[in-house]
Amino acid sequence: MLTKINNAFIFIDKNGITFFLSLIIFAAICILRNDTIKSTYSISSTSDIRAGVQYSMLKNPIAESKANDVLYFFWYDCPHCKKIEINRLKENNQDLHFDIRHTTKQKFRNDALVFNAIKQIGLDPLSYPRSELTDEIKQAMGSEAVTNVILRDEMILLQINAEGVPAMVVGGKYAINFSEYSYSNEELQTLIRYLANLR
Repeated sequence: MLTKINNAFIFIDKNGITFFLSLIIFAAICILRNDTIKSTYSISSTSDIRAGVQYSMLKNPIAESKANDVLYFFWYDCPHCKKIEINRLKENNQDLHFDIRHTTKQKFRNDALVFNAIKQIGLDPLSYPRSELTDEIKQAMGSEAVTNVILRDEMILLQINAEGVPAMVVGGKYAINFSEYSYSNEELQTLIRYLANLR
């Protein structure tokens, strides 16, 4: 007997035992669906940008943020974060203020300590090799200053309802949607600049 479940065909024998699943058809359907989503959400100009699609407005905006503030949370080993050329975005948009922070989610907390400790002693945590933990960095990891930064960022992640990374907020109130779409750096720049000028 041939049965259709969730757009995939499953063959079932007389005893009701499934012995064949058409994985090729199912995979093809998934790929086609993903391509449809990507083509729908692609950004070729600002006219393609929609509230509720590429971005949403925070219920509780971040206090004291300016329109040109770009808050960005990442994780060192996040494959999606690695595709974002954040230094290039900074260089090409020097009128914007990029505030780069490391997510403090529990399983990434040690990486957040390393990131902020490196930053605390005046080094660039994006370029400094995090495997080279000097005594100064280790001491900074346990400092009150770094602990306070971690606590601050934990509160902000809750405030912006960031379930994962990358997470980005422009102007303290516009959260970019990364959960349903992966932007090229050009698209992301277009989106950031659009939101920075949105009132």
